Amino acid sequence: MKDKEAIRQYLNSVWETMDNNPDSITREDFDRILDNATHCRLIFLEGSIAAIMPQLRSELKDILPPNTTCDIALKVCHTPHSELNYNIIVQLLTIIHNFMPSANIVWGCNADTKLSGNTLSVLLLIHLPTE
Repeated sequence: MKDKEAIRQYLNSVWETMDNNPDSITREDFDRILDNATHCRLIFLEGSIAAIMPQLRSELKDILPPNTTCDIALKVCHTPHSELNYNIIVQLLTIIHNFMPSANIVWGCNADTKLSGNTLSVLLLIHLPTE
């Protein structure tokens, strides 16, 4: 999703349905990027970590030229009864840095009661300096 207003409306609807931990990344982090970006891209993925990793690689593949500096807000949600393994966060951040080594990333994670099983949801907002 690239249109800033469509992204803002989508975030409004998603944020209302997510369980939010006040110690986690906040809506203000996403709004800050949206407010300061001329071009941005929102990526939302949901599923097992094994399914999310190749999808994330595919989404990031052609977004930016190498060594472009960009700002990113990343929110990862997991089921309340599962513990989000730190290695999963490292894997996600590594994939992002492989495609965008100069990225400035603000990230957080929390439990979401609307998820089930081993499902994760990943919400990634990228400030694109040019398009």
